Amino acid sequence: MISREDNGPTASLGAIKASTFKEAGAYCAAQSKNVKAISETDIPRSFGQFPQTTLHFTCN
Repeated sequence: MISREDNGPTASLGAIKASTFKEAGAYCAAQSKNVKAISETDIPRSFGQFPQTTLHFTCN
């Protein structure tokens, strides 16, 4: 599982989602495996809420 939140003034959900998938891919590639997403939960930016994403994955 990888979870990220970005509280920067220009933070975007798309950017942090891409970052989590890239990190998951690198983790699995280090094991000579491919990443398989199991589930993801996204919370977009809103008043008083920073964008967040959580990726549950497995390597196969």
